[in-house]
Amino acid sequence: MYNELLGLYRGGTPFSLTTRYEPGGTLSKELTDASVYSEWDNNTLVEFYAPEERLVIFGAGHIGFALAKLGKFLGFSTLVYDDRPAFANEKRFPGSVVICDGFDRLAENIALTKRDYIVIVTRGHKHDADCLRFALSGEEPYYLGMIGSRRRVAIVKSDILEAGFNAERLDKLQSPIGLNIGAVTPEEISLAIAGQLIEYRRRSDNGVGDFPLDPEQLQILAEAKPGEYVQAIVVATDGSVPRDEGARMLVNVTDGRSYGTIGGGCAEGEVLQKARALVQSGKSWLCYTLDLTDDAEDDGMVCGGVMEILLEVIK
Repeated sequence: MYNELLGLYRGGTPFSLTTRYEPGGTLSKELTDASVYSEWDNNTLVEFYAPEERLVIFGAGHIGFALAKLGKFLGFSTLVYDDRPAFANEKRFPGSVVICDGFDRLAENIALTKRDYIVIVTRGHKHDADCLRFALSGEEPYYLGMIGSRRRVAIVKSDILEAGFNAERLDKLQSPIGLNIGAVTPEEISLAIAGQLIEYRRRSDNGVGDFPLDPEQLQILAEAKPGEYVQAIVVATDGSVPRDEGARMLVNVTDGRSYGTIGGGCAEGEVLQKARALVQSGKSWLCYTLDLTDDAEDDGMVCGGVMEILLEVIK
């Protein structure tokens, strides 16, 4: 099933996976309507899988270079577009889709979607205008930002409006781009932009759901051998806990490696112990309560509280 889910995810198809955890340690799964968002109730977990988010960077200069690294680190697939071969090449942007072509040929190279986050950081306002026209012409992306001084941006926007483009969509343009953190260097500016991308990602209208799954983890689940991995999901919390509901990690019960986090420290150590015991028991799932209050007080930790953790053997 996880191979099927991976194919749907990569294909841009939203869907929900419903898992029912039956008494006696058995479970059943089914794909359900994508409009059913993530929730945990009465031993039923609904996980909403949104299509992969793509960060499209127009401009492969210093800011684009730093932002592509941050974007991948934050879980975006990244596409970089520039017309300079010395800048736009796969050696400079490993792991990104790189397109080197003229900015007047954008429509021939890219199809935008509503899951795209577009960042315009080219070397000149002419190219900025080309990219902005392209972004306003097709399907509306989820985020659109453009770098530049207020004067430069005002000139570009004025030309765009005179050309008859939609004023309402243009009003959504984030420019000046990024959060106002006093950024100066390319690295700092890229960090400010990345912060704004996360701000948009976590908006209530994004539909990501409370139980998002990292693409790397989904790949691991698709390739896992039966009984090799146990996934741990925080399904309920009370008090000041290290991670909120929906935090997830995968544990390899053979070598102890983990992917993702539910809070670190004693919480994850206990997960590994219980995961191994669960596999040995022959059951498929376990839900237990982890009280961190005493440990937090004894170890001087900031976070305590209570977490309800669901463990599921991947078969």
